[in-house]
Parts: sequence; structure tokens; C-alpha cells
Amino acid sequence: MKKHLVALLVTLIAATVSVAVWFQLKDDKEGAKEEAVLQKGELLTKMETQGVPSFELPNVNGDRFALKEVAGKLILINFWASWCDPCVREFPSMLKLVEHFGGDLVLVAISNDENEEDMRNFISAFGANIPNTYFLWDKDRSVASSYGTDKLPETFLIRPDLKLLRKILGIEKWYTPGSIRYINELLVEYGVR
Repeated sequence: MKKHLVALLVTLIAATVSVAVWFQLKDDKEGAKEEAVLQKGELLTKMETQGVPSFELPNVNGDRFALKEVAGKLILINFWASWCDPCVREFPSMLKLVEHFGGDLVLVAISNDENEEDMRNFISAFGANIPNTYFLWDKDRSVASSYGTDKLPETFLIRPDLKLLRKILGIEKWYTPGSIRYINELLVEYGVR
């Protein structure tokens, strides 16, 4: 009988410790998630007030492209990958919107593909020489990371002074009357038109 009580007591203590450890780990995970959300919020605030992270990446021809080259325009920075189905679905609409504004709105399309050939195949499906569109390769995803991007597609609407206007998560219908009206208003507001 005494052995059974000792075994029961040991089992209860082990169960109590296990539950306590589980709750601590759960609290640590939730705390880490909350911290990550706060950090992303701080990053967005910094991009709105101080400007978006500057970068230089290779384009599809191997030439270097710096974000500052398109300062003075309204800019869409789109993080995508060829394996991302929502990215593929939204891209034609985004290209039509950029084409509609004939240079006042530019698209900086940043591939997060691991393989350059995958990126090139995606681009060639849409036509590599699209006016006012810059196709870049973020092979190590350092630029995506500096923007706090962890899911694709993500798009950042950037003012002519390179400060953040909006961050758009997921797929979007870009070429709509509402989007055209909104972009027109922004172009007037920021003196691009």
C-alpha cells in the first residue's frame, strides 16, 4: 500500500511539473508572438515616419537597381515568388494598374525565389520588358526581411518621398475603378501629376 501511495505521489508531482512546464512554454510562445507583432508594428511606424529600408538588388539583366532610382514616383513594392499561387493570380491585375498610370506609378517586383530560373520563367510568362516595372531578385530574402515580410504576396505602397503609405497582405485585385480613383488621388496629393 505504501508503495502505491509513493508511486501515486511521484506521478502527481511529475504531472504537476509537466503541466507547469507546458504552461510556461505556452506563455513563452505567446510572449514571443506578441513581441514579434510589436516589432512589426514599430517597423511599420518607422517606415511611415522615417522612410522604408533602402536597398540595392540585381535586376533580371544582372544590373544593380537601387530603390532611390524611382524616388519621386508613387511606388508599389511587391514581394512574390513563382511558387506562390496568389502571387501568380494577382500579378496581371497589378501590371494593368501600373500600365494605366504610364510612369507615375512604378512597380518594383521583388522575387523571393530560391532559383533564378524559376524567377525568369515567371517573368517571361508576363513579358520581361514591361514599362515602369522593375523585376529584382532577393535571393537571400534580406530585403524581404528588412520590410518584415514573412508571407507572400505582400505589397507596400510607397510615397514619392520613400515613406510607407500602406502595407497590403495577401492577394489584391489591383486594376479596379476604386484602385484607379485611389491612385489618382494620391498622385495629385503628392504632386506626381
